[in-house]
Amino acid sequence: MNYTPVLIITYYWPPSGGAGVQRWLSLSGHLSKIGIEPLILTVDPAKASYPVVDQSLVKKIHPGLKVFHTSSFEWLNAYKKINPRKEIPYGGFTNEAEKGFFKKASRFIRGNFFIPDARIGWNKHAFEEACRLIELYNIKHIITTSPPHSTQLIGINLKKKYRLQWIADIRDPWTDIYYYKEFYHLPFAKKKDASLERETLKNADQVVTVSRHIKNLFIGKVPGINENKFHVIPNGFDEENYSEESVPQNFTILYTGTLTADYNTSGFFSALNKFKENGISLVLKFIGSVNPEFRDRLQRESFHRVEFQKHIPHESSIAALLASSVQLLIIPEIHDNKGILTGKLFDYLGTGKPILGIGPVDGEAAEIVYQCQAGGFFDYHDGEGIYTYLMALIKGYETKPDKKEVIRYSRKAQAASFKNLLSLS
Repeated sequence: MNYTPVLIITYYWPPSGGAGVQRWLSLSGHLSKIGIEPLILTVDPAKASYPVVDQSLVKKIHPGLKVFHTSSFEWLNAYKKINPRKEIPYGGFTNEAEKGFFKKASRFIRGNFFIPDARIGWNKHAFEEACRLIELYNIKHIITTSPPHSTQLIGINLKKKYRLQWIADIRDPWTDIYYYKEFYHLPFAKKKDASLERETLKNADQVVTVSRHIKNLFIGKVPGINENKFHVIPNGFDEENYSEESVPQNFTILYTGTLTADYNTSGFFSALNKFKENGISLVLKFIGSVNPEFRDRLQRESFHRVEFQKHIPHESSIAALLASSVQLLIIPEIHDNKGILTGKLFDYLGTGKPILGIGPVDGEAAEIVYQCQAGGFFDYHDGEGIYTYLMALIKGYETKPDKKEVIRYSRKAQAASFKNLLSLS
């Protein structure tokens, strides 16, 4: 088999943890099996500003994969030193609920002096190394993946310098991300950011997004743009991660990931109170960053057994999912949330365990849950529906996901989709 070298430029790579690293860590391994030679260009972990570190992911790197690291200038590392919490903020500073002067000033600096984001200090180093690799390996195809969206600017500059195919993989909205206003952009900064977004969309040969909503959002940014170059390849799951299911001793509802004040839990609390009234105790587990107000209310009002954990290694998170009874998915209640397809949805699908979805019932997440026959989806305020669904599960109602539909979201299938795009030019 003849292997085609493809340069994949990604900021997030092991030992970085969190959702951003999973997509290309997995896809690169699957591409290696179908005639593609991925060359990974990423930041030196010693220079990086990762919000989450997961050393267990290092052993998930496909054997023989070529990985190249570069230096970087990271403003967020300096921010961490003066931050009272001594943490790197998540995207949008969503793990920092308080908004005193220090936080507001930090967000203002981020929004107006680091455009499009605070990791742009990596670009100079990454561009220089990308040029070296393109010439050394005679590379004709590159993929840039974001966030951070500053990575897409590397693609713009490489496209100008070389005759190559550039796929821009943009997993989140850019200037329409729900926390964009939190950065207090001045008019010049907004204008510059929007210009960089349009330049990326116009110059990339192919643009890949993770939902139809984001795809349509991007198409609307550039009047008259060729819509055929926009594609949807959602996040997914690795089949091999889900082989060892265990049966929980108690009925356990598990939530993984971030849960901020934007996640409306009114219906969920209503259902929990009804269980309490009927003397039925549940086990509630939350793994990740949880809004302190939600945590306090849950512990104050619930007689259910409640467990909280900070971020844990990805393989441990998968083990926890496999040991749960039902997996809780909440879509944040924000503007334009119908297209949100959080990565945890696909981890949930991979387990085959029932999903309790809460959010827009006509959104893309609900569509996938029902398409795969993987659970139930309810409006934020539908406590009765949530209670009835959970009671059915407690009484032994079995959900049987449609495996043919679920498998469409496997990383193996998605790697084949990317290979097809690489064959277009």
